[in-house]
Amino acid sequence: MKTNLMSALLIAGLLFNTGCSEKKDATDTAEDINDNKIENNSAGTQMANSEGDAKDVAEYMVDLANTGMSELEMSKIAADRATNQSVKDFAKQTVDTHTEDEARLKAEASKYNVTLPSTMSNDAQEMVNKLRDEKAGMDFDKKYLDNMADVNDKAMNKAKNLIDNTTEPALKEFAQKIVTDDQQHMDKAKMLKDALK
Repeated sequence: MKTNLMSALLIAGLLFNTGCSEKKDATDTAEDINDNKIENNSAGTQMANSEGDAKDVAEYMVDLANTGMSELEMSKIAADRATNQSVKDFAKQTVDTHTEDEARLKAEASKYNVTLPSTMSNDAQEMVNKLRDEKAGMDFDKKYLDNMADVNDKAMNKAKNLIDNTTEPALKEFAQKIVTDDQQHMDKAKMLKDALK
């Protein structure tokens, strides 16, 4: 009996240590910080109707930062490594747009004391790493365009949610710009991918 109890405690301890040693996701960390700020009234809850809405708004801003960093990093890689000139041009344009959008998001977040992640989420980083590891050529170009269409779709959904949950006109206007920009990027990525077939 003592052996079984000791074995169970040892296994539980190992599982706990393994779980604690994994790198915490940057978006989760930012969301935790924002939730704490909002609960303690140190974040700008005027950005929403209620504390719950403020938490949602902060979460959507964190998610938009993550998708924006993903698009920016993938596009930097593609601007350098894409073999199709149209894909390369699209990537360069996307870098310009997202550099501007990321600066605006940081400014909006600063107004409301919202903490944004300093790095991409683990999933986003994995997607960027896989693209980086892809050999240059048509498969690379297609993978980049597929990833961009997917990330743009996610970003548009988060931006629409932000529009629905914030009471701040400047945040609504910024989120609408993200919807417009990312719809154009998603449509262009799909068009370019179809042209590569």
